[in-house]
Amino acid sequence: MLAALRGLPTLLGRKKVRPGEINGEVVPAGWRRLVYAGPDLEPGTIDRRAYVFCVLEQFHRHLRRRDSYAAGSARWGDPRAELLEVRRGRQPRPPR
Repeated sequence: MLAALRGLPTLLGRKKVRPGEINGEVVPAGWRRLVYAGPDLEPGTIDRRAYVFCVLEQFHRHLRRRDSYAAGSARWGDPRAELLEVRRGRQPRPPR
């Protein structure tokens, strides 16, 4: 997901993008028709604008599901970073 997001700036200034130049794994079934088979596409190209929105939507979805984290953020940060670490050899006490 992050590799596809980092690759977006190279696609933004171009008019024609080939399917081999994008990360097709981040395109879910609902976006495939829009990205690969748009009504105004030339054969052998993809809809760059649809792909950009698809990647941005997937990134937002990963943030909300806590699959990706924003370092230093209270809202989008790693929730496990705030947990206390249990030292090796010591188990937490059971509740009374």
